[in-house]
Amino acid sequence: MSETMNITLKLEFLNARGNYHKEFLVHKDIFEQYVEDYIEMFVSKNDEYYYISSISNTIIYKVRMCKDIVENAKNVNFSMDLEKSILALNRELYATGFSRLIWLALDAYIMKNYEEVIGEKIKKSHPTIDNTGTPMRYTLLKAVTTTMETKNGKQGTPVVGYILKDFVTGTTEFLERKEAYNKVKTYGATNVEALSRNVSCEEDSPDSEGKIYYLKPNDGTKINEHFISLEEYKKQELLSL
Repeated sequence: MSETMNITLKLEFLNARGNYHKEFLVHKDIFEQYVEDYIEMFVSKNDEYYYISSISNTIIYKVRMCKDIVENAKNVNFSMDLEKSILALNRELYATGFSRLIWLALDAYIMKNYEEVIGEKIKKSHPTIDNTGTPMRYTLLKAVTTTMETKNGKQGTPVVGYILKDFVTGTTEFLERKEAYNKVKTYGATNVEALSRNVSCEEDSPDSEGKIYYLKPNDGTKINEHFISLEEYKKQELLSL
């Protein structure tokens, strides 16, 4: 295989001890096809898959479900075959405790290096929010919490909404949880996936329809890194007036 057909893919993984970097030699044509498929899935928001922006997870799932699973996947060269390669990467990372983060690392790599391409495709694919023709796309800035007392007399700090930044216009806005969830589910976001679950306790959810609506980071960060209290948010809003 010619050296010009290979590129070095530098991935970064986050763990409790900090950043972990690893380099892989990949076949240029295969990786470019991978990126193209990834972007198409990201833009189309295919609901067939649980992760809105992760084609990597989809490939891993398909490989695990197919009949011809490579027995010695750890020894498969990444440049040989895309599906076998992703599985091989996943198993190699499993040995070092990072198997669940492979698609997050690939997501982050592609979002960082192909942001303009993705932005252009979104402009062509997504509906507009008003008559100015401004396309929608969000980034999660903060999860807004408030202190309240449950019927059992315990204090909690549930998420009541999210502060989202528009990808194109640069404006920010506070949206209640369900509204923010619906917008991210419909139009996508750079660093979150829409996630809802059935309520376990009545006081857990102010929303109707028996669901709790959450936005979950998919950029390797934890949701508590995005927290801000409703009181602090209101104070900042007043200061900015």
